[in-house]
Amino acid sequence: MARPTKRETINKRIGEGVSKKTPETLDKLRNAFSIDSTIEEACFYAGIQESTYYNWKKKDPKTMEDLEKLRLTPILKARTELVSGIVGFDNALKYLERKRKGEFSIRQEVESSVNLSVGESITDEEKEKIKKELKGE
Repeated sequence: MARPTKRETINKRIGEGVSKKTPETLDKLRNAFSIDSTIEEACFYAGIQESTYYNWKKKDPKTMEDLEKLRLTPILKARTELVSGIVGFDNALKYLERKRKGEFSIRQEVESSVNLSVGESITDEEKEKIKKELKGE
């Protein structure tokens, strides 16, 4: 590996002194993301520009991904409240109808068939019959 040039060394020193990527800034981002803030809101709260956030994301994708995963916190809290609040058969059934539709939902199956050939015209009687079948009468 080649030794850094003089310019690269100077640029690195300049960047180290003025970086806003401090533990306090990262804590503010964590707090904002843990209440499901948007990136715009989190950056405002942390006192950084969105472009700075995206630059950090390019340089350190793992840390920034971990921050963004914190946005799931409120969803998990809500899910915990929901599941712990299920009391009684009706509430449990409603939950299962939504979560396991294939197994627990009330399904209505509608079947109908219409035979038409291209070029055939439909009489008014046939139209009425089709309408009634579609309505389930």
